[in-house]
Amino acid sequence: MMKREYVLTLLLAVACTILIPGCGQSARKEAEAARAQLQKARAQLERAEATLEQTESERDSLKAELADIKKTMVTLRSEIGAATTARDSLQKQVDALTAARNTAVTQAQNAQGRIDDLTTRLQSETEKVAKLQDQLKQVQMAVAELQQKVQQLTEVTVVP
Repeated sequence: MMKREYVLTLLLAVACTILIPGCGQSARKEAEAARAQLQKARAQLERAEATLEQTESERDSLKAELADIKKTMVTLRSEIGAATTARDSLQKQVDALTAARNTAVTQAQNAQGRIDDLTTRLQSETEKVAKLQDQLKQVQMAVAELQQKVQQLTEVTVVP
């Protein structure tokens, strides 16, 4: 916009120098110089407009890219939210499984203690049974001896 005003100002200056009557040769030289400046200004204006057009094109491209990035961010935030929810759910499952494992370990330790107690009692009872079996054998042998003696005595008393 500023360059256009500059160009218009130069055009006005050129026009004034041409239209002023009686200026003569110096006016022509000034007019030619003004024309040269005008052409330079037009060239600068064209370059500025081309640069502006390119800048606007780049701006539009960047706006489109920014919109795509914003869409991607929305999608990623949604995915992060879903992943966070899944992670929290999995953490709850891990906590529940850990608690169940700890309970199972405690129960296994208690069961092992009972097994150890029962094993000790079984060994004690097995020893008692072995002693009783030995005593039973001794009693059976004593009974057998007594029966033999009784039989011998009965034979002796029956023979008269």
